[in-house]
Amino acid sequence: MGFDMEIYTDKIGESGRRVIRKAYDEARVRGHNQLAPEHIFVSIAEVENGLFNEVMQRLKVDPVFVQQEFEARLSEGDYTGRGVKISESMRALLSAGLKRARCRGRSQIESSDLFVAIFEEPNSIAVQVIKGLGLGKEDVIEKIEDATKGE
Repeated sequence: MGFDMEIYTDKIGESGRRVIRKAYDEARVRGHNQLAPEHIFVSIAEVENGLFNEVMQRLKVDPVFVQQEFEARLSEGDYTGRGVKISESMRALLSAGLKRARCRGRSQIESSDLFVAIFEEPNSIAVQVIKGLGLGKEDVIEKIEDATKGE
């Protein structure tokens, strides 16, 4: 994938790989030097558009508005520099995603695991955006869980 993800190579499923590749491309194109959960969120909105839109509809929020909020946050973030490294918040996201996968009897992180993990960090940008919409992180996690039952 082009950055320091070696320890996760065998722990990421195909849908997780697609999301992470797109997130990496997002970071690189923007000239960001760190891959962060915000890049993952923007990537999920594109790569897993059906799931993303379903969850946003279940939450009764406009998916386009939510995407725009994240785009704005990425534009104002301090990620500039050379090369793309994995941020500490991204390491925590991957760890949380792997924990969720294992709780579901899987050995690999899929895109839905990353989607839930984004909202598990209480001070994340994702949680801030959702709070701004009058929702709690538990609301979002519940809707993702509902949308991915049987996965």
